[in-house]
Amino acid sequence: MKALWQSPKYTFSFYQESDKNPEIFGIFHIKLKVVYTFLKILNHVKEFKD
Repeated sequence: MKALWQSPKYTFSFYQESDKNPEIFGIFHIKLKVVYTFLKILNHVKEFKD
């Protein structure tokens, strides 16, 4: 799972796939987006504190 966040190209292609197959990826896709956004905010806060 860690590798996923380190590879934007993979994440992007995953998003494209989930747009093509929303019934398969739907729930996981939404969860992934939430986690991804959360991690980006967390990383931003960390940089801001330093």
